[in-house]
Amino acid sequence: MAQRIPVLIHLSSVPQAVKLVAGRTVSVAIIEGSGS
Repeated sequence: MAQRIPVLIHLSSVPQAVKLVAGRTVSVAIIEGSGS
């Protein structure tokens, strides 16, 4: 079963056609060594 975990994510850029909405379900991938 999926778990709800509050997180803070910083997006460096978002295409204009993308609409972000609070409370939506997402999948996040963490890529190590990205230099950030």
